[in-house]
Amino acid sequence: MKTVEFRLVQIVLSQVGDDRLTVGIVHWDGEKIRTATSFRGVPKGDRRLLERTVKNQIARFKRAVPKTPGLNFGLASLVHVREGLGASLLWTAPNRGRTRNPQAHFDELVKMLKLESAARTRETEPGGSARACVVELGRALVSEAEDKVFVNHETSRRQTYNSPLSWKTGRWHHVIVADFSHGSGDRIDLTARASYGIARLAIPPEDVSVVVAVPPRDAELSARACKEAANIQEALQEDGVSAEVISLRRDAARKVDYADLRKRVYDDVTGKAAE
Repeated sequence: MKTVEFRLVQIVLSQVGDDRLTVGIVHWDGEKIRTATSFRGVPKGDRRLLERTVKNQIARFKRAVPKTPGLNFGLASLVHVREGLGASLLWTAPNRGRTRNPQAHFDELVKMLKLESAARTRETEPGGSARACVVELGRALVSEAEDKVFVNHETSRRQTYNSPLSWKTGRWHHVIVADFSHGSGDRIDLTARASYGIARLAIPPEDVSVVVAVPPRDAELSARACKEAANIQEALQEDGVSAEVISLRRDAARKVDYADLRKRVYDDVTGKAAE
């Protein structure tokens, strides 16, 4: 379990009824700052100044993160914030709790408060990346097994890594997206090396690295990518790393089909075959 803290920044819309609108959050787990904002609902005449003020204050939190990992004196000590713009802008006192998954805790708060993190904005752009598609698949699977499936789950060994999809059934499994869809042979080699490096440096040795290989459109390059994916698995197993590879396919419209990944996770966390 890990201790987390968060503070909300709010705009007072009415002093009479103490009507407030939450426009931002700062979330801190002792090592990583997570932030999100949304200025929907802010009166247009005040929006530009309020947005600039809030973002500047949030940036101060990010700059104040201790350089020593694990050094945690609490959010209140990181940055001393005060009410600004008269009494219309204020920060709540730090809220503290404990969780097994700080990222999931943050995601739930962002969803509840109807905010948008920078990561969430990138993931939901039209025609998003393979990683974004895996995140969305994970969010759909959370409803099937909320306590076993996690998205944007942080892992750490010698380096840290945010796995787009992780699940736990006895052992943790963490997805590493090997996106070979961007073409040339050189890019395929670089993607293979990067995926291998993540598995070695960022996935704990007791966990399972699940390399999800996304194929190129070109048939010849696709065959090469499949070979590289197999090489990754073989090299990791030779190094004593628990690893598996899921090679995705493209459908008749040449779109990437994530059904094999969905079935793998669904079967694992529910103990029954996916429909």
